[in-house]
Amino acid sequence: MKIIKVICSLMPIYIKWPNAEDCEQIANDFQQRCNYPDVIGAIDGCHITCKIPKEQHDSYQDRKFCHSITLQGVCISSRLFTNISVGYPGSVHDARILRESDLGKICETNCFNLFYGRYHLVGDSAYPLRSWLITPYRNTGIMPLQRKHNYAHSVTRVVIENTFGMLKGRWRILNFVNVYTIEKAIDIITACCILHNFCLLTCDIYEVDVTSSEHDSCDTYIGRRDREGTRKRDLISQTL
Repeated sequence: MKIIKVICSLMPIYIKWPNAEDCEQIANDFQQRCNYPDVIGAIDGCHITCKIPKEQHDSYQDRKFCHSITLQGVCISSRLFTNISVGYPGSVHDARILRESDLGKICETNCFNLFYGRYHLVGDSAYPLRSWLITPYRNTGIMPLQRKHNYAHSVTRVVIENTFGMLKGRWRILNFVNVYTIEKAIDIITACCILHNFCLLTCDIYEVDVTSSEHDSCDTYIGRRDREGTRKRDLISQTL
């Protein structure tokens, strides 16, 4: 496990949030590929099935009745991770993981430092709508303009599901992490994400079918609507 610890220590080098100049390039890449404006990342959660101590089975049981640890990831269009949070039990809702993660805490207090008053992430309906996190319209009774938005949003957001598929395809240990402690499992998952970025940055491309995802979407987030997020989403839908 010493090599795993060494790899984990490299996370600030290989998984880092983009600066203002990088954000402009990332947003342009998303715009060209998906025709969705001002996106600097797609966010989602991925369940990693792990060996969990019996006394903690209930806490780590996910929606598929497996015992898992959740990997929250943010990636760009090239499938590089720019932020990860690893360790929450599989039973915890994606919205809560975001809220309690370092990323979520910074975003709720001073999102300008990460999004420069312009950019945003895209996430599925498990997340709250914010000015810095755009989610789709609910599918009940939506107008054609909103339906068009949801399609463009989905095409943009799918990159994170593809990234998780590529991650699990290359690092097969993530199909079942069989170690004796949760801490070791977290280190292995983190190390695989770092190695994923390292391989992409060094053009070591692993050919794997990433057109589908095993991700199990959580329920639609129900909570306080963010007025600024609602306004921003409506403006985006009018430009598509």
